[in-house]
Amino acid sequence: GEPILGRAAKAEALLEICARLGLTPADAIAVGDGANDLDMIRLAGTGVALHAKPTVAAQAKGKQRGTDMNRITVFAATLTLAAGLSAPVMAAT
Repeated sequence: GEPILGRAAKAEALLEICARLGLTPADAIAVGDGANDLDMIRLAGTGVALHAKPTVAAQAKGKQRGTDMNRITVFAATLTLAAGLSAPVMAAT
């Protein structure tokens, strides 16, 4: 699909995906790097700044300096399995 670019649209996409999966935003991990990701990062139970601008990094619960999404995938899978779920659900926005 098309990328989601707007700040409000990203937050809304997180809410829609959570509702469709029967989850709350507190169950979600959101990853972003720019100001348009801030609302999504704040809504998620775990917000991660990936190679982010300082404003975003300051507001995220987690930070990743590199640009390696494999680390984020392993992090998400680890949290998911620790919570007793069978498989992580990944959605790119």
